[in-house]
Amino acid sequence: MKIKLLTIPFEENTEGFDDGLINNFCLNKRVHKIETEFFWGNNKTYWTVAIIYDETLKKTG
Repeated sequence: MKIKLLTIPFEENTEGFDDGLINNFCLNKRVHKIETEFFWGNNKTYWTVAIIYDETLKKTG
């Protein structure tokens, strides 16, 4: 199993977090677990997502 950490800043203009980053990453993975935390730094709010996964599609090239 592998782990991927994504830190996503809060976007003022959309009043939310870009969950597309998570969706795109998980497209070709078998996700076992996702853990999340919010934190504040540099006067901004962030969402950190830990994804525990296995690759399902082989990379080519």
